[in-house]
Amino acid sequence: MQYPKISIITPTYNAEKTITVCLESVAKQNYPSVEHWIIDGLSRDNTLEIIKEYAQKYPHIRYISEKDEGIFDAMNKGIEAATGEYLLFLGADDMLTENILDVITRNIQFLDYDLIYGKVQYPSYTCGAEYKTELLTDEILLNPFIHLFMHHQGTFIRKQLFQTFGKYDLQYPIGADVHFFIKTINAPQVKKIFFDGIITIVGDEGVSGKKEEIKLRYDFPALAKKYLNITIHRKNYYRNFAKYFFDEIYQKNILKGLKGILKLMINQGDTLYYLKNTIYWLKKRIFHK
Repeated sequence: MQYPKISIITPTYNAEKTITVCLESVAKQNYPSVEHWIIDGLSRDNTLEIIKEYAQKYPHIRYISEKDEGIFDAMNKGIEAATGEYLLFLGADDMLTENILDVITRNIQFLDYDLIYGKVQYPSYTCGAEYKTELLTDEILLNPFIHLFMHHQGTFIRKQLFQTFGKYDLQYPIGADVHFFIKTINAPQVKKIFFDGIITIVGDEGVSGKKEEIKLRYDFPALAKKYLNITIHRKNYYRNFAKYFFDEIYQKNILKGLKGILKLMINQGDTLYYLKNTIYWLKKRIFHK
């Protein structure tokens, strides 16, 4: 049996509360050809000390600690450092399921595929499905839907794909993985297969759960057309997207919400709709109606 070398890449920053579970989940895998790269962004807590302690105990653990420009910059550094043929990006608060590397390589001939993707378990739900165009309903297409199918915590990516399609694009600070999957999931030269099992249990400390990827949402209709050959009804899409800014106006940051709506009006037209709804939500906030 062939055991392709797998590089697990984990970006960290002040992750002392969660990193141990992540490290242990990889260390306990019953798989003979794995390395675990920790790319630390100069943590100010005890993260690096924990990593060093584990690296002395487990020779498959390697680490870099230096300033970075965010999670995907760290992931790009991991791509450069990794020596495995396949890469999987595991958050510092995530954990691989028991012996999943052995299980999945026994069920799938890795070397026949470029993307091997499966399910991930979030605290309250499981997500991940085989990519099929018939699943792309109008409702799903109102959002950058790729996480319905693929998650970086649950996808083994042939390293060569990053040379072909480029590394993670830092103009998408939260959604660069989504952008990468949009470029690759439908590419005719990319061979992919879905594994119907849970690969990773995902924590709730990740950046993507706390921030919104605004630029990717602006760009999504154009990206979907370019890479997926999908035409999205732009007026409906951007009206749905505007709900994010109306919520900002009503409950959070009025200035941020107004800036977002103004950009939509300039770029998309539909001025009357945006003005009417902006006034409505401003009144709701001011008069508490």
